[in-house]
Amino acid sequence: MKKYTIYESVSAGLLVVSILISGAKMSGRESLLDVREQASSTDAPVALHIDTQSLISSETNASVENSSAAELLEKSTPDEIQAEETEPEIVEIEEEAQDEAQPAEYTVQETAAAEAEQVMDESVRESEETTSEEGSSPAEPSETTVVVETVAAEETVEEQVVPEETPAPEPAAPSINYPPAGTVEYELFILINNERAAHGLAPLSWSGSLADCAYVRASECVDCFSHTRPDGSDWYTVNPSIMYGENLATGQETAQQVFDDWMASPGHRDNILGPYTTYGSARVGNTWAQEFGY
Repeated sequence: MKKYTIYESVSAGLLVVSILISGAKMSGRESLLDVREQASSTDAPVALHIDTQSLISSETNASVENSSAAELLEKSTPDEIQAEETEPEIVEIEEEAQDEAQPAEYTVQETAAAEAEQVMDESVRESEETTSEEGSSPAEPSETTVVVETVAAEETVEEQVVPEETPAPEPAAPSINYPPAGTVEYELFILINNERAAHGLAPLSWSGSLADCAYVRASECVDCFSHTRPDGSDWYTVNPSIMYGENLATGQETAQQVFDDWMASPGHRDNILGPYTTYGSARVGNTWAQEFGY
């Protein structure tokens, strides 16, 4: 930034005033010469009008400016001028400072305006995208639409684990006793339990005690075929604590023949498929006896 002293400023001012005064005098003279030439070249009288007021005012202004400059030079002593040259006053041109400061302000303002405009453009773009998405996708029924908001806190949804149903164990087959294998009693025993299984009934278990009672009753029926014993007592009196049902047959030669005959008789069939749990049988000749119990 250029600095000027008062002396240099006053000298420059005087030079400008002298140039203005010289220009004003030259202007007046040229205008008088023009008027004279026009008057001499034409025969008609010319009305000469000189604006003396303008000349007077311009000369007055020039003399005022000249006197002001002279007064400034008179008031300024050599000591003051030397002091001013020793310690020159710094005349700062505020316009240049302002010109240098303005770009920074303009840069900050332009940057802020650009950022604000960018934010607004992004907001408008997001709103347009949201509007386009909502317009393009059809709204689903409210019943099937589930909106989950996790603004304040995230909720943990635990799936309820339903334990798998463990199938109930099948009941174990009841432990039953069998008659001696290879005997006619064994063959008849198998036929009876197979028929019960076909009807969804539990198998009967072989009872040695009921087998003994059946042998007594088969021996008695060889001579007296009846549910009444030879002494006139009831059939269960052989062992009343375990005997609850009885089947009798005579004349059959095989286990299959006697089984078929009993199944064909409603009363005998009910005993074979009854709610009993124990069983015993015996054969004496071609006479057969079955005893049932619990």
